Amino acid sequence: MQPFKWAFLTCALISLSSCTEMATRNAQRGLAERCEARGENMRIIPDEPVKEKGLLGYVSASGNCLAPGEEGYEDAMTIEEYRAQQ
Repeated sequence: MQPFKWAFLTCALISLSSCTEMATRNAQRGLAERCEARGENMRIIPDEPVKEKGLLGYVSASGNCLAPGEEGYEDAMTIEEYRAQQ
């Protein structure tokens, strides 16, 4: 019975971690879409995704959307670069 118990716990842990990864990607995708909706040539300076409310909580992605001419624009990622890192 012990091997079955460990196999079940291992599968559960892998499943939960993949759910967190999927939630992180969805949050990052939302940030890219919000920046893209603000206009052409926008760039992103992302922050680290924030995981809140424990193991099965939610994930939020934050960052700054910068327009041409704003401070830090040249150092920011294009939306395409941001999406490619996901």
